[in-house]
Amino acid sequence: MTKNSDRAGRRNAAPLLDGVQDTAVRADRRLLLSSLLLLVARGDGDISEEETDSMISLLSSHLGLRSAEALESLTTTLNAAPEDPAVVQRLRDAGASLSPSQKEEVLAMLLEVAGVDDARIASEHQAILSAARVLGFSADEVAGVYWRYFDER
Repeated sequence: MTKNSDRAGRRNAAPLLDGVQDTAVRADRRLLLSSLLLLVARGDGDISEEETDSMISLLSSHLGLRSAEALESLTTTLNAAPEDPAVVQRLRDAGASLSPSQKEEVLAMLLEVAGVDDARIASEHQAILSAARVLGFSADEVAGVYWRYFDER
């Protein structure tokens, strides 16, 4: 398989990027997903190895990234200034550009990271609620996705 066909294959296997050709929109969705995953992973005070592995796997499968690219995305996002109003607006815009099913998919990914260590603590739940607000979910909608996600596990 050539490098170009490998990239095309990864692009087709990236549900959160389906139909998105604009490079800036693709970058913003990558920033959004990396930021939200990190927010939830740090919800309990630190990021475990299991959470890191889960985030890399999720970024790889949902954005079509190689593991090294996913790790780089997480590292870059960790070093960014999340309180910068321009970054916050990019995150909101990226969240608004997702379809309802893509937003629910992202929320399920956040729950997966939170549940990887089988600890459900209040601070992680608050991080999930904060992330869900960026996506435009209400607390009731989050509860519905939460229960569906954990019922299916």
